[in-house]
Amino acid sequence: FQELLVTVILAVGLYIMMTYWQMPLASILVLAMLVSKLLKQLGKVQERYQEMVIAESAYWSIKDTIAAMNLEREPLTGSRSAELKRAIYLKNVDFAYDDHKALQNVSLTFPAGQITAIVGPSGSGKTTIVDLVTGLLRPQRGEIRVDNESLEQVNLKSWRRKIGYIPQDTILLHDSVLNNITLGDPELGAKDAEDALRSAGAWEFVSRMPAGLQSVVGERGGKLSGGQRQRIAIARAIVQKPELLILDEATSALDPQSEAAVCETLQNLRGRLTIVAISHQEALVKIADKAYHVQDGKIVTTEDRSGDGFPNRNSDAEPVGKPRLAISPEKAL
Repeated sequence: FQELLVTVILAVGLYIMMTYWQMPLASILVLAMLVSKLLKQLGKVQERYQEMVIAESAYWSIKDTIAAMNLEREPLTGSRSAELKRAIYLKNVDFAYDDHKALQNVSLTFPAGQITAIVGPSGSGKTTIVDLVTGLLRPQRGEIRVDNESLEQVNLKSWRRKIGYIPQDTILLHDSVLNNITLGDPELGAKDAEDALRSAGAWEFVSRMPAGLQSVVGERGGKLSGGQRQRIAIARAIVQKPELLILDEATSALDPQSEAAVCETLQNLRGRLTIVAISHQEALVKIADKAYHVQDGKIVTTEDRSGDGFPNRNSDAEPVGKPRLAISPEKAL
């Protein structure tokens, strides 16, 4: 339509200039060329304006999204450094999602260097406990401490660098074993990956692969068994040398044999790492030094196999010893 309009304007202009104004043909041609170029430039301006109008809604949408994200920015007010030498303590913690109470008056202790299992049905509050420990959520009541430092006063960035996390769904890249462990971190090399694989009990099968660390694991780790994928995930989590290792339902999708292999790996890590395992499975409970059974946001029972009375070293810690019931005798009956 624009080209047609320009042609019509030029034709009418030429007719008027030649018929009524009787201008020389040379002058008319020069004017026609100038007008034509001017109209083309105006057309480009109009096209840019149309593109701007089309993109305007997206621009304001992105700007509103950025503003909303800034409002939800996590406040990192703590400045202290946390050293996990003794234990992580949750004392009388309450947390609710809107009107749903996820945790009610929960007191837990995760001793350093030991394996602690949190067992319970879906929706009982197990993952909420982990989110509180990592600082992703903050309790509405109660306190969380790492040794003697309150998590409110701890620098969360430095604290999270000391945490290794293994989710339920192990996602491996269609890439080499090395890149799946280091994730391209320039500060990590083949030696770091090998040390992590040895600690995770995975070096034996990786070293037998055709290209070793450079072997491609396939799409989502399709060339590996479930247990092998999980041990690669453990190596990925510990390659940064964390102090706390968290497993969120990490063995729920494994067969008994693979689950036993992962449990053996965790037992070998006992003493070097503080391990918190969330699970529906009893296999992790059997190897754990301490196990908490959670239901409806409350600690129903506590089992302690460590036998060293470790949490009693701190007066604010929950005293534990032999397995006990956290419910009244009347409810138990």
